[in-house]
Amino acid sequence: MDPQEAKKGAIQVLFNYTRKTRDRDFEVDEENVKVIENLVKYFNEDSTGKYDLRKGIWIMGNFGSGKTLIMQAFSKMKKQFPKANYHIKGCIEMNNQFSQFGYEGLSRFSKCFHNTKQEAICFDDLGEEEPTIQHYGNAICVMAFLLSERYRRWLSLGILTHVTTNKSFQELEEVYGARIASRVVEMFNIILLGGAQDSTDRRK
Repeated sequence: MDPQEAKKGAIQVLFNYTRKTRDRDFEVDEENVKVIENLVKYFNEDSTGKYDLRKGIWIMGNFGSGKTLIMQAFSKMKKQFPKANYHIKGCIEMNNQFSQFGYEGLSRFSKCFHNTKQEAICFDDLGEEEPTIQHYGNAICVMAFLLSERYRRWLSLGILTHVTTNKSFQELEEVYGARIASRVVEMFNIILLGGAQDSTDRRK
C-alpha cells in the first residue's frame, strides 16, 4: 500500500468515526500528524517508520488528545493494515471481569489466546480503573496482573499489547509499581500525544 494513500485512508477513518460519534471531524494538525504517519507505517509492518515493530503501542497524553480515537480507527482497518488486528478493552471492564468471575474472567486476556488464536489487545484508559479489586478472598491490582502476564507472553511468543492512558509515568509507577513501569519501557513504543497544557481537545 502506498504510504501516502494509507495515511489518507487512516485520517478518513478518523474523520468518519468522529462524525458518527461526536458531530465533528477529527482535527489533524502538526501535533498529531507525525504520530498518525508513523502508526500507518507501524500497522502496515513497514520497518522504515519510527516505531519498533516488535513492541506494542503505548499512547499517553491529556484528556481529549485523540488517543482512543486513533486506536479505534486503526482497529477498524484490519484488512488494510495486517498489524491492526487487535481488540479494544476498557480497563474498567477488566476490573469488572475479575470482580464477577475472578481469575477465570481474566484468563483470555492474560493468557493472550482466544479460541486457540493469539490475541492482541488494546487496554483503553489505563489508570481510570480502581487500583484494587476483590473477588471473594482475592484482592489484586487487575491491570498490574494483566500487564505482567502479557509481558511474559510477549517475551516468549511476541504477542502484542497496546495501551492508552492519561496518566504520567510517575502516576503509573505509584499505582502499579516500579517493576511494571520498567516493563512498559521494554515492551512498548511510548508515544506522547497532547502533552502540552494548551493541546486541542479533540473530543468536542
